[in-house]
Amino acid sequence: MRFRVIMIGLLAGMLVWSVNIHRQADKLLNEAKELEQHQEQTIAKQQQIIDKINEDRVKLKNENKELLARLINAEAGAEWCDPEMQRLVGVVALNRTKHEGFPDTLEGVIYDEGQYACVVDGNINKMPTERCYEVANDLIENGYSEPTDIIYQAEFPQGNIIYKKVQNMYFCG
Repeated sequence: MRFRVIMIGLLAGMLVWSVNIHRQADKLLNEAKELEQHQEQTIAKQQQIIDKINEDRVKLKNENKELLARLINAEAGAEWCDPEMQRLVGVVALNRTKHEGFPDTLEGVIYDEGQYACVVDGNINKMPTERCYEVANDLIENGYSEPTDIIYQAEFPQGNIIYKKVQNMYFCG
Protein backbone atom coordinates (compact mmCIF):
# COMPACT_ATOMS: atom_id res chain seq x y z
CA MET A 1 0.00 0.00 0.00
CA ARG A 2 2.74 2.34 0.92
CA PHE A 3 4.42 1.57 -2.38
CA ARG A 4 1.23 2.49 -4.23
CA VAL A 5 0.94 5.76 -2.38
CA ILE A 6 4.55 6.58 -3.21
CA MET A 7 4.03 5.62 -6.83
CA ILE A 8 0.83 7.65 -7.08
CA GLY A 9 2.65 10.57 -5.48
CA LEU A 10 5.52 10.20 -7.95
CA LEU A 11 3.16 9.91 -10.90
CA ALA A 12 1.18 12.93 -9.71
CA GLY A 13 4.45 14.87 -9.33
CA MET A 14 5.57 13.79 -12.78
CA LEU A 15 2.20 14.80 -14.18
CA VAL A 16 2.44 18.26 -12.57
CA TRP A 17 6.04 18.54 -13.78
CA SER A 18 4.96 17.47 -17.31
CA VAL A 19 2.13 20.02 -17.34
CA ASN A 20 4.55 22.75 -16.21
CA ILE A 21 7.05 21.74 -18.89
CA HIS A 22 4.29 21.87 -21.51
CA ARG A 23 3.15 25.28 -20.27
CA GLN A 24 6.73 26.56 -20.40
CA ALA A 25 7.18 25.04 -23.86
CA ASP A 26 3.91 26.65 -25.03
CA LYS A 27 5.03 29.98 -23.56
CA LEU A 28 8.41 29.73 -25.32
CA LEU A 29 6.71 28.69 -28.54
CA ASN A 30 4.36 31.68 -28.36
CA GLU A 31 7.31 34.00 -27.64
CA ALA A 32 9.17 32.50 -30.60
CA LYS A 33 6.12 33.07 -32.83
CA GLU A 34 5.86 36.68 -31.64
CA LEU A 35 9.57 37.20 -32.31
CA GLU A 36 9.19 35.66 -35.74
CA GLN A 37 6.25 37.95 -36.53
CA HIS A 38 8.22 40.94 -35.25
CA GLN A 39 11.20 39.86 -37.33
CA GLU A 40 9.00 39.49 -40.43
CA GLN A 41 7.53 42.95 -39.82
CA THR A 42 11.02 44.39 -39.33
CA ILE A 43 12.25 42.71 -42.51
CA ALA A 44 9.22 44.05 -44.40
CA LYS A 45 9.90 47.58 -43.09
CA GLN A 46 13.58 47.26 -44.00
CA GLN A 47 12.62 46.10 -47.49
CA GLN A 48 10.32 49.11 -47.87
CA ILE A 49 13.20 51.38 -46.86
CA ILE A 50 15.57 49.63 -49.29
CA ASP A 51 12.98 49.90 -52.08
CA LYS A 52 12.54 53.62 -51.36
CA ILE A 53 16.30 54.17 -51.36
CA ASN A 54 16.63 52.31 -54.67
CA GLU A 55 13.72 54.30 -56.11
CA ASP A 56 15.40 57.53 -55.00
CA ARG A 57 18.72 56.36 -56.47
CA VAL A 58 17.14 55.62 -59.83
CA LYS A 59 15.32 58.96 -59.75
CA LEU A 60 18.54 60.79 -58.83
CA LYS A 61 20.49 58.88 -61.49
CA ASN A 62 17.91 59.83 -64.11
CA GLU A 63 17.86 63.44 -62.93
CA ASN A 64 21.65 63.51 -63.06
CA LYS A 65 21.64 62.08 -66.58
CA GLU A 66 19.24 64.80 -67.69
CA LEU A 67 21.22 67.54 -65.95
CA LEU A 68 24.55 66.27 -67.28
CA ALA A 69 23.12 66.03 -70.81
CA ARG A 70 21.89 69.62 -70.51
CA LEU A 71 25.32 70.78 -69.34
CA ILE A 72 27.12 68.91 -72.12
CA ASN A 73 24.68 70.33 -74.64
CA ALA A 74 25.07 73.89 -73.33
CA GLU A 75 28.87 73.73 -73.14
CA ALA A 76 29.69 71.57 -76.17
CA GLY A 77 26.47 70.57 -77.93
CA ALA A 78 27.06 72.29 -81.22
CA GLU A 79 27.34 69.97 -84.19
CA TRP A 80 30.94 71.05 -84.76
CA CYS A 81 31.95 69.99 -81.23
CA ASP A 82 34.00 66.84 -81.09
CA PRO A 83 32.40 63.92 -79.16
CA GLU A 84 35.58 63.76 -77.05
CA MET A 85 35.02 67.38 -76.03
CA GLN A 86 31.47 66.54 -75.01
CA ARG A 87 32.70 63.59 -72.98
CA LEU A 88 35.35 65.67 -71.22
CA VAL A 89 32.82 68.37 -70.35
CA GLY A 90 30.85 65.66 -68.54
CA VAL A 91 33.99 64.23 -66.92
CA VAL A 92 34.93 67.66 -65.52
CA ALA A 93 31.50 68.09 -63.93
CA LEU A 94 31.50 64.58 -62.45
CA ASN A 95 35.07 64.98 -61.17
CA ARG A 96 34.11 68.20 -59.44
CA THR A 97 31.50 66.34 -57.37
CA LYS A 98 34.40 64.33 -55.88
CA HIS A 99 36.76 67.28 -55.38
CA GLU A 100 36.89 69.10 -52.05
CA GLY A 101 36.81 72.52 -53.72
CA PHE A 102 33.36 72.01 -55.24
CA PRO A 103 29.88 70.95 -54.09
CA ASP A 104 29.37 67.19 -53.83
CA THR A 105 26.31 66.96 -56.07
CA LEU A 106 26.07 67.41 -59.81
CA GLU A 107 23.35 70.02 -59.36
CA GLY A 108 25.53 71.84 -56.81
CA VAL A 109 28.53 71.80 -59.17
CA ILE A 110 26.57 73.05 -62.17
CA TYR A 111 24.67 75.77 -60.34
CA ASP A 112 27.62 76.86 -58.17
CA GLU A 113 27.89 80.61 -58.67
CA GLY A 114 30.29 81.64 -61.40
CA GLN A 115 31.12 78.13 -62.62
CA TYR A 116 29.17 77.78 -65.85
CA ALA A 117 28.14 80.62 -68.15
CA CYS A 118 25.35 78.44 -69.54
CA VAL A 119 23.56 78.76 -66.20
CA VAL A 120 23.68 82.55 -66.41
CA ASP A 121 22.68 82.79 -70.07
CA GLY A 122 19.98 80.09 -69.77
CA ASN A 123 21.49 77.65 -72.27
CA ILE A 124 21.45 74.99 -69.53
CA ASN A 125 17.66 74.87 -70.05
CA LYS A 126 17.79 73.96 -73.73
CA MET A 127 16.80 70.46 -74.82
CA PRO A 128 19.95 68.35 -75.28
CA THR A 129 20.77 66.57 -78.53
CA GLU A 130 20.56 62.81 -78.71
CA ARG A 131 24.35 62.65 -78.76
CA CYS A 132 24.55 64.65 -75.51
CA TYR A 133 22.08 62.24 -73.88
CA GLU A 134 24.18 59.30 -75.05
CA VAL A 135 27.38 60.80 -73.63
CA ALA A 136 25.73 61.61 -70.28
CA ASN A 137 24.18 58.15 -70.07
CA ASP A 138 27.50 56.46 -70.86
CA LEU A 139 29.39 58.47 -68.24
CA ILE A 140 26.84 57.85 -65.49
CA GLU A 141 26.11 54.19 -66.31
CA ASN A 142 29.61 53.02 -67.24
CA GLY A 143 31.93 55.50 -65.55
CA TYR A 144 35.08 56.78 -67.19
CA SER A 145 38.82 56.20 -67.22
CA GLU A 146 39.97 59.81 -67.50
CA PRO A 147 41.93 61.13 -64.50
CA THR A 148 39.85 62.36 -61.58
CA ASP A 149 41.90 65.53 -61.20
CA ILE A 150 40.56 67.06 -64.44
CA ILE A 151 38.37 69.72 -62.86
CA TYR A 152 38.69 72.72 -65.19
CA GLN A 153 37.55 73.43 -68.72
CA ALA A 154 37.94 76.69 -70.56
CA GLU A 155 39.22 78.23 -73.76
CA PHE A 156 42.47 78.89 -71.90
CA PRO A 157 44.65 76.74 -69.60
CA GLN A 158 43.83 76.64 -65.87
CA GLY A 159 45.22 74.86 -62.85
CA ASN A 160 48.57 73.06 -62.72
CA ILE A 161 48.33 70.64 -65.63
CA ILE A 162 46.80 70.54 -69.07
CA TYR A 163 45.29 67.13 -69.59
CA LYS A 164 44.13 67.72 -73.13
CA LYS A 165 43.10 70.38 -75.62
CA VAL A 166 40.20 69.41 -77.82
CA GLN A 167 39.38 71.92 -80.54
CA ASN A 168 39.22 75.25 -78.68
CA MET A 169 38.74 73.81 -75.18
CA TYR A 170 41.41 73.06 -72.56
CA PHE A 171 40.75 70.37 -69.94
CA CYS A 172 43.00 70.89 -66.95
CA GLY A 173 43.68 69.90 -63.40
